[in-house]
Amino acid sequence: MTNILEEWHEYCTGKSEADPSHFLGLFKSGLSSQELSLVLKHLPAAAEIQARVTRVLEAGTLGNHFYVLPRERGSDEEVVSAASAWLQAQAQFCKEVGNDELYQIATRAKVVSVSREELHHALLGDVPNSWLAELIGDEVRDAYTITSPSIYGLSEALYGIAADYYLAWYVLQPLIELSLDFSIYFDLWRLGGQSVLTEEELLMARLAQW
Repeated sequence: MTNILEEWHEYCTGKSEADPSHFLGLFKSGLSSQELSLVLKHLPAAAEIQARVTRVLEAGTLGNHFYVLPRERGSDEEVVSAASAWLQAQAQFCKEVGNDELYQIATRAKVVSVSREELHHALLGDVPNSWLAELIGDEVRDAYTITSPSIYGLSEALYGIAADYYLAWYVLQPLIELSLDFSIYFDLWRLGGQSVLTEEELLMARLAQW
């Protein structure tokens, strides 16, 4: 544990030019609360960010998986409600940044429950879900309130928790000046829900189906 913390400290202080992907496993390495504080000490709003990291880790379980999966299994009604709320938040964000095409798609889409296989098949296509993720990612990168290397390394380390940038941005929200509230996405994730936006529908699957 000491080695990775020393490498992280050197990276954050500019003494090392390690690739940010080197830290993908940082938050899955069993950090204590004290070690987590050391990881985040280079950042503004460290206490709030630590609280959010802890919230994500406590809501998930690694088990025998490579990435953390949510512990909770929401009902169909709970997951549909959470997926709808996240879709509405994204639609409003698209309107605010002037992307009328995605705003119209997100506004018209109806939430439809599908199987894991159908969801993953949709992810392989060129669908609005990927366009929306690219749009949000671009906006997030322009909205960081700090530009030190640590923010990019931390983003990759947080992505490594569940292979999910939206979760990473939920944790980093105190350092992102955007109106989009990623806690709405966290509510969907912690219930075991996943969604994919197509041209006509918001496809939704529950972890219980997986």
